[in-house]
Amino acid sequence: MPRGIMRKVDMEARVMKLKNELYNGDHHDKNGDWHDGAHSMLNRVLDIINEYGQWAPSALSFRQRTKTF
Repeated sequence: MPRGIMRKVDMEARVMKLKNELYNGDHHDKNGDWHDGAHSMLNRVLDIINEYGQWAPSALSFRQRTKTF
């Protein structure tokens, strides 16, 4: 399994792939309530991911992180 920094766009793509699996019927053995709950939780994950900007603070240089305005 790859290790290292995970970018925001990579994480969004992974979550969207899970949502597409729900829409495509990969979990047809589950009932409607289960699907609704799964979609709800994946939407919350997307909301959390979208709270973050494109660049992680660790990706900034020391000078950029310590700059005062």
